[in-house]
Amino acid sequence: LMAGTGKPTAGSVRVDVRVSALIELGAGFHPESSGRENVYINGLMLGLSRREIADRFDDIVRFAELDEFIDAPVKTYSSGMYMRLGFAAAINADPDVLLVDEVLAVGDEAFTHTRLDKFAEFRRRGRTVLLVTHSLDLVTRFCDEALWLDSGVVKADGDPKRVIDAYLMDVAASENRELAGAAPPSELQVLHPNPDAEPTDMFKAAEGRWGSREAEITGVEMIGASGQPAHLFKSGERVDIRLHVRANQRVNDFAFG
Repeated sequence: LMAGTGKPTAGSVRVDVRVSALIELGAGFHPESSGRENVYINGLMLGLSRREIADRFDDIVRFAELDEFIDAPVKTYSSGMYMRLGFAAAINADPDVLLVDEVLAVGDEAFTHTRLDKFAEFRRRGRTVLLVTHSLDLVTRFCDEALWLDSGVVKADGDPKRVIDAYLMDVAASENRELAGAAPPSELQVLHPNPDAEPTDMFKAAEGRWGSREAEITGVEMIGASGQPAHLFKSGERVDIRLHVRANQRVNDFAFG
């Protein structure tokens, strides 16, 4: 909406500054034209004059690392070359607001560092980067503020760490509900086994249970940090295992397994 590629279904969006958008690979690029021609076309679309584009052209090509290919048709470019040229043109247009989508996922590790350095320089100059992404690590490392949208509804905003933790908790809770609802009815049969179905070789048992029945495990729960049973846990998180045991007679010596 801010880039002007769509219209709001309600309300309005007002933009009073120069906005540069890097939303899709090669958006606005003509595949038959060369990289050089596309840089000029892209710059004019962003509101730059031909003189301004000419002054910045060498910086754009150098940043995109496309010196050898700038006069080749962009249809011959790889996705990484597309992204580098698009990013270089967008950020060297000197916008007040840079809009960036998932396109940042493309590119090698070396250019990723170059790109993040450019972002840092951009921010030091008091400019704004609006990043739309599912890369939580990138949000934590780069953003000053995060906004979590769910089907167009704001679920949380503010400190990136806090917003991401809330998002992860919501995802985990959703998966917990799905896993809890998918528990097979056969689990109840395991809790009340047929004593006549005890295997002769316990290592070959496919299901059910065996033993003398002096004591029985009637249920098992995995308890999360909230104190409630759960099915999903993060790596490193504390988990308590709760066994429900029924002793059918007095037992003096036992071990849980």
